Amino acid sequence: MKILPILFTCCFALAAQDIAGKWTGSADTIDASGVKRPMPQILEFKGSGNSLTANQVSRRGTPIPLKVVMDETGTKMTLMRELDFEGGEHIRWHLELKDGHLTGAILCVHDAPKKWGVDWGGPLDFTRVKE
Repeated sequence: MKILPILFTCCFALAAQDIAGKWTGSADTIDASGVKRPMPQILEFKGSGNSLTANQVSRRGTPIPLKVVMDETGTKMTLMRELDFEGGEHIRWHLELKDGHLTGAILCVHDAPKKWGVDWGGPLDFTRVKE
């Protein structure tokens, strides 16, 4: 019975270790008005296990910190970014490490959607940047 928690901890650390590095991809988003927009994305992960951190890298190369919430397996995560823009905007990346890719979905919700009408979301697929 004592082996299971140790094995679980090791698997979590290995999965998080596999995520560390820079990842690039695109979100094929559709906003509330039906407009399709490809959105290039760059995410960078550092650390492993409970010390895993993430940044969204801006078009200018500036790292923007994201909150990381991992599931128990260490292969699925939610990244969160809160923008203080005209009442607030919440961006969520729901990702899973699968076959060497980070795949999932992105969702952006405005606190004042009637004013902006630009809530959007779409599927994501990231590949690791080889450095």
